[in-house]
Amino acid sequence: MATKDHVLVALIQVLRVDLAGAGLVRERGGLARGVAWAEASGRGPDGAWLELRLHHRPSEQRLDAGLLAYQPLARGGRTIILGERSASYRFEPGEVTGDLAHAVSDWLRAVSVTPSPTPLIIAL
Repeated sequence: MATKDHVLVALIQVLRVDLAGAGLVRERGGLARGVAWAEASGRGPDGAWLELRLHHRPSEQRLDAGLLAYQPLARGGRTIILGERSASYRFEPGEVTGDLAHAVSDWLRAVSVTPSPTPLIIAL
């Protein structure tokens, strides 16, 4: 993980099994304009490109998370927000990381469940 933000590194570590289960196997991170960020991405079970984006804004004492699904052109090519959460803390990020990790884990588990195929009905 390229980010040096220990809070985001810890979140990614906690979510690693759920990330792999949903197909998010690529990880990146960094710092831009005082905001630490981490991203995990990959192809979901339904063919959509998934991106989990995490931001830590220490100056605002806030952690943000979002899960996006970029649908293939065959399904309209649109972007769908699968989950979005912002959590403010008073003193330490640890006050909210557990709740944020739980929410993100729920999103990832919902994505990793492959929908059953639609039955094909042929009229004779």
